[in-house]
This record gives sequence, structure tokens and C-alpha cells, in this order.
Amino acid sequence: MTLVILIVLGIPIWLIARVSARNRLAEVLNRLSALESEVARLKLEKGSPQPVELQSSRPSQPTTVTPAPVTPAPVTPPTPISAAPQTSVSWPPPPPAFTSPPAFKPPPLPIPKIDWEQFVGVKGFAWIGGLALFLGVVFFVKYSFDNNLVPPVLRVTIGFLAGLGLLEDDTIPAVRSWIGRRTGDLPPGFDTVVRDWLLVLLDGAPRSRPRSATTIYVYFTAVHPLISRWPADRGHLREVTTQDIRAGLDNLRGHRLHTTISAVRSLFRFARKRGLIFASPAQRLKAGVPGPSLLPMTEDEIRAVEQAITLPGQRLIVALAAVHAARWEAIRDLTLDDLDLPSRRITIAGHPQRLGDLSHEALRAWLDHRRATWPHTPNRHVLISEKTALGDGPVTRGYLDFHLKPHGVSVERIRRDRILHEALTGRPDPLHLSLLFGISERPASQYARIARDILAEPPGPGEGTQHDLGERE
Repeated sequence: MTLVILIVLGIPIWLIARVSARNRLAEVLNRLSALESEVARLKLEKGSPQPVELQSSRPSQPTTVTPAPVTPAPVTPPTPISAAPQTSVSWPPPPPAFTSPPAFKPPPLPIPKIDWEQFVGVKGFAWIGGLALFLGVVFFVKYSFDNNLVPPVLRVTIGFLAGLGLLEDDTIPAVRSWIGRRTGDLPPGFDTVVRDWLLVLLDGAPRSRPRSATTIYVYFTAVHPLISRWPADRGHLREVTTQDIRAGLDNLRGHRLHTTISAVRSLFRFARKRGLIFASPAQRLKAGVPGPSLLPMTEDEIRAVEQAITLPGQRLIVALAAVHAARWEAIRDLTLDDLDLPSRRITIAGHPQRLGDLSHEALRAWLDHRRATWPHTPNRHVLISEKTALGDGPVTRGYLDFHLKPHGVSVERIRRDRILHEALTGRPDPLHLSLLFGISERPASQYARIARDILAEPPGPGEGTQHDLGERE
């Protein structure tokens, strides 16, 4: 059996080697023939007659050379040579006219003939090998399916991946259909401009990045009430004035006002770049970010938070924010060295505080869960996850987004409610708030001012009446 295999494998190898040797020999012969032709052509070009030297009938007498007189000039002229005596010279007859060699004509190239030996030895075996490989794969796949060597899940996956190569998504995205449908309901003079504006936001421009479909929906929803009001007196976007825009913004507040101004400014900025208007009437509109809400949380909001938090980590975050008014950055940076459970003390952002009952129970429950889940973790942070348990870094912002934000729970909202609740139930004293929660003087004064306004008490000197937090606490 081994001898048969060697013979079967040896014959193709021998044929391929022989054909390759013949090809190399033919190539060498062709190059040799070309070199011989080139040498012959060069010989013909160099076969031109040499110039004939002049010979006198008798030898010329020696000439006398007189030295040149010395002159004071800086440059010495060439020494003059005395004229030789005149001699009679007989010139030979002119040489025959030179004729150029005939143009070299390369020999005609031979007409290539089909080399059946090369075809059978090289291409033929390659085709046979490719066909054999294809048939082998086909029969192997069929044999695997017939004998359950490939599980059904893998079969479905292979079929799905093969089908993806045959599919081509030529459907119109839903957001484009939505843009065409909604802008088609706008009055003439505004529909085309708004549609082009939304499509540029969706696809992007050379100097602007593409926006998401959510941004498209929000922007159109914000400007639609204004655009529906303008056609009563205006027929085109260039006729809209600043007063027309302000008239539609009078009843808006907070984030809705901010979003509407941003959308209107984007629309008129697009129209100005396209040359549809001369000046933007929304250029002087200011879309400032609205300040945070500082009203106490309602009973429904508190009940929603209680129902949303079920895991030990969630309860610990909410407890530290609701009892100690801790920021998220301070919570994620807490380490085991900041805890003193026997003394019921905790250090948050360098500010030591006493642990309340709620935060003490939540902290013990989380530490038990942490010890049972990651008993050998080297991480010293209180809050850890599957990714940070193997290292020594704190959890990222995604930890908060994953555990609380999907449930509508805001740590900052809970923290502000805690400080405001202390100012309402205790005493609206900035010094008391600053010492209790470790906040600076200005935010403490603002919380005290808001608490007095809610309680209808007169504000203290220099505390004003505006309910917002102008800067970070």
C-alpha cells in the first residue's frame, strides 16, 4: 500500500519537475537568441569607414620658432609661430560616400503552440486537485450531517452565516421614512427646508458629525409647534423674525426650553449655510443649561426608589446618598480603611461621620455579599464588580448606570433631597449644613435660602431669593 501511494505521488512530482526544467531551458535559449541578434546589430552599426589622414608629397622642412617678446601685460599671449615655407600638397581623392547600414529587423516571434505536456503536468493536475478538494469537503460535510458529528445548533448557525452573504438590506431606514412622512405635513415653504435639515443632521456634513435618530426625533418635536405657528403670517423661513421665535418660547421652561432653543438655532444655522436666509434670527437666543431641581422628593418618587433597589450594592449606594448626602464619586472611592464598624463610624471624602442604622445595615449586608462572592479579592475598595475584583481600581460610572439609572434612580437627586430635608426639618442654618455634610459655605447658604422660602421665612442677610445652585458644592 505504501509503494502505491509513493508511485501515485511520485508521478505527478516527476512530471511537474520535467515540465519546469523544459520551461527553464526554453527561456534560456530564447534569451541566448536575443543576445546574438543584439551583437549582430551592434557589429553592423560599428562597421563605418575611418577618416583618412592627409599625406604631403614631400616632407616639410623644419619650422623656426621665435620666442615671444616679454611684455609687461599680466597675461602672456601665446607664442607666435613663424610661418612655414609653402609646400605643395597633393590631396587624395575623396572617399566614397558613406551609406548607412540596413535597418535591423528582429526575427519574427514564433507562434506559440499548445504544450500539451505542460498543460497536463501543471494545469491539469491543479484542476484535478481543486475538484478533488471540493468533492472531499462536500462528502465530509454530508458524512458529518448523516452521522450527527455536527450538532443541530451548529448546522443552523452555519446556514445562518451562509445566508447572510446572500442578503442585502435595501430597505429604507425607519428614521428616513419618518422624516419624509412628518415633514410632508408641514406647510409649503417650510417642508423642504426642514426635511433637508433633518437629513443633514442624520447623515452628517464635512464639518459636523452624524446625529442619532433620537436627536432627530427630539429636535423635530421641539421645533414643530413653532413651525406650525409661523405660516399664518410668514411664507418662508427667511421671513421669520426674532419676535416670532420668542413668542413660541414664552410658555417653555427648564430642559424643554433649552432643547427648543438648541433645535431652532440648529435649523437657522443650516439655512444660513445653504444661503436660504441672510441672517439668523435665533443667533442671540441663549440656550443656557437649566439649574437642578431643589424641591423635596414626593412620596411617589421615594416609593419608586424603594421598589427599584433590590440588590445589596444598590441599597448601599442609596443609603449613603440618602443618609450621609454622599456623592457618587465619594461612594466609589470608599475603601475598607474608611470603615470602622465596631465604632459605627465612616469617613466619606475625608469627612468622618457616624453611621446611621439604615446605612449600617446596608453596609453589613453588602460586605457579607462581597465576602461570599469574592473571598480572595485583593481590591480594597468597598464597591467592587466582576471586572474590578481582580485588580485594585474602583468601579466605573457604568456600574451606577447599570444598577440604578435604568430604574430611574438618581443619586444626585437623593443627595440634594437629603440636604434640603435637613434644612427643612432641622434648622436652615448654613453653618449647621456645612459641618454636618462637609459642603462649602455658598451651597450651604443656598440650601438654607431655599428652605426658608419653602417655609415662608424671611431670608437672612445676603442670601437672596433665587432657587438654584449656581456652582458645584
